[in-house]
Amino acid sequence: MAVTAVDSEPITQTSPGRRFLVGANVAVTTVLAAAVVVVAQVLAFNMPLRWDMTSSGVNSLSEGTEHLLRSLDRNVRITSLYFETDREEPDQARYRRAVKDLLDLFEATNRARISTAWVNPLKHHEAYQKLKIRLAEKPVFKKELEPYQQAFQTFHDELYGKITSTLQGDVEQIQTLAASPIGGGAGMQVLGPVQQLLRRRLKEVEATRERVEALTTSATPQYAAAIGDLRTLYRDVSDVLKKIGQYAQEQAAAPGLSEEEAAFLRDAGHRYSELVSDVEAQLTKLQELTTPKIDDLLAQLAPTANAILVETDEDARVVDFSSVWPPLDETMTRAGFKNRAFKGEEKLTAAILRVTHKEQTAVVFVRYGGNPLFVGGFLPGQPPAPYADMKLQLEDANFVDREWDVQSGDTPPKIDPAP
Repeated sequence: MAVTAVDSEPITQTSPGRRFLVGANVAVTTVLAAAVVVVAQVLAFNMPLRWDMTSSGVNSLSEGTEHLLRSLDRNVRITSLYFETDREEPDQARYRRAVKDLLDLFEATNRARISTAWVNPLKHHEAYQKLKIRLAEKPVFKKELEPYQQAFQTFHDELYGKITSTLQGDVEQIQTLAASPIGGGAGMQVLGPVQQLLRRRLKEVEATRERVEALTTSATPQYAAAIGDLRTLYRDVSDVLKKIGQYAQEQAAAPGLSEEEAAFLRDAGHRYSELVSDVEAQLTKLQELTTPKIDDLLAQLAPTANAILVETDEDARVVDFSSVWPPLDETMTRAGFKNRAFKGEEKLTAAILRVTHKEQTAVVFVRYGGNPLFVGGFLPGQPPAPYADMKLQLEDANFVDREWDVQSGDTPPKIDPAP
């Protein structure tokens, strides 16, 4: 029986077949896309290349933060100073990457107002120094430094010369008296200790000048330390000259002194009076000077401090490592990356608020006796502070907070500046 062969047409050449294959491709692609999204979300939460900045979404900022950033009316510069070295711990790279990702989010939210940068203090030396110089030139710090600069100028232009010329003049005068044939052994027994005191003070004056110059002209000036050196010098010079003057008066009538030696001793108090007056007047001015804000700011920007600097043209704030990365367990002093919370968004937002909003709202917590609301729980048996966390949250939101125990006083706590 003959069988007739029938040519079969490929399924892809029929309309139903083509529709079947296209539909199958779409279904497979959809499933693969869904799988990619799921895997990406899992990775974002567990092994992120970019970190979750809020409790609500991957690679996103909170609505409040976005509103603040978009409503900025001035430029804000944010600089990460998280260091990098060849010998760093693995956690350091994780900290640095998380902060970089956060700064990228801040900048992307309002590129017109926000700029970000990374400066490695251990390698980017020129950029690091320029940053510190830029800070000292900001109006809020420059104005505060005016009395310090005046104090340094007074020392350099006036008191340094007066002190050295007065002390050196007496050292040379005593040397002349000792070489005089009229003078005797009795004179040097009295004048010798004076000469030694004056020489020691001259060395201290020169050493102080060198220290003050080094402290005020270094890449990281230390104005408070320089003022401290001047205070010590002025106090010491005043005390020594007063003691020498008193000693000289007592010894001027000692037997065996020549008339020139006796006259030198009698006139000591008069010679020193003007210098002592000038030194003490300057010392009084220096006592009013406290540590300037720029000193504290620069100290927080130490090369390995892992700080974040937030600036406007007028002001600046440092967000330190401990506030950005608090340990999950407060008793852990050396917690690693996995044992720390990331508070970068809220701490950066608080710093931006402080440099862009100068008017603050004050909140006064009032109680009648009882335990403090803000402080407690540090000692055994001491109750915890019920409002300690709220205090921190208010300060982060740029509020001024005070506590008032009306049982202990009827005067409200002082708020500076006063409302």
